[in-house]
Amino acid sequence: MVQVLSSVALVGGSLGLAKTVITLPILLTLGSSGKTAVAALDAIQEMSAEAVVPWLPMAVFLLFGVSIGRATCGWICPFGLFQDLLSTVNSKPRDVSLRTHSGAIRVKYGILATMAFVSGSLLLSLIYGVGADYKVALGVLSHGPFSALSPEATLLGVMPILGRMVFLYFLGVPPVGNPLGFDPVWSRLSSMTWLLAIRLMILIFVIVLSFFVLRAWCRYFCPAGALLALFGRVSFLGLKRNLAQCNKCGDCMKVCPMLVRITEKPWEKMTDPECIMCLECTGACGHKAITPAFP
Repeated sequence: MVQVLSSVALVGGSLGLAKTVITLPILLTLGSSGKTAVAALDAIQEMSAEAVVPWLPMAVFLLFGVSIGRATCGWICPFGLFQDLLSTVNSKPRDVSLRTHSGAIRVKYGILATMAFVSGSLLLSLIYGVGADYKVALGVLSHGPFSALSPEATLLGVMPILGRMVFLYFLGVPPVGNPLGFDPVWSRLSSMTWLLAIRLMILIFVIVLSFFVLRAWCRYFCPAGALLALFGRVSFLGLKRNLAQCNKCGDCMKVCPMLVRITEKPWEKMTDPECIMCLECTGACGHKAITPAFP
């Protein structure tokens, strides 16, 4: 319920909710006309493209990461809700081996590093007055090397626009509408830009993967989650496991969408960088041995 209400509030501009300058460390595309808050990751890329040092969005990641870790991923991120809804459709998700998992979680740090290099190098070059040509060469990627390809941006920003065009097409409303037939449909598909084609392929890949693997995007690809994880290693919020009540049955690990090895972590307080504080483990523990810890 918290996830649903949060997502409605964050993308509820079309419902009449007021837009704000509240900046959060979640995925919330700049391309969505209905967004009511600002995604810190998008702000970093946009400000870098305008030669402005992104102190505020970086501070947001630092403050949230140190205080509550990746809890925003588990509770308020709209794309996290989308993945959880996919998991409800498939009641038997695939298991991922620990060896594959430990290697795959590094991918999101690689995506984060690539984004940081492109935006950081552009920022420095613009500040020193030699980045104009570099910005032109980057094209649409200059304002968002990650955002331009983000599946979340495609889902909440591009797909509603495409859906509206298709709806008007079948209604025959000009200038989108055309007589039904194979030729006009093929003409529009063949005129699709390379960027849109890549974005749609990435979105389809993430949807299929998330259907079979719990929170696949959050586990392996999300740069916002990676940046929060860097600070979340020293988060105030964590999980505590009562040794007197825990018999290491493993029920908590079976339901963890992020494959955190809970019973192998320090019992006094666990602040694993992959934990999104969804509290599925606390609900699954029949001995009530796991509780949130916030000293």
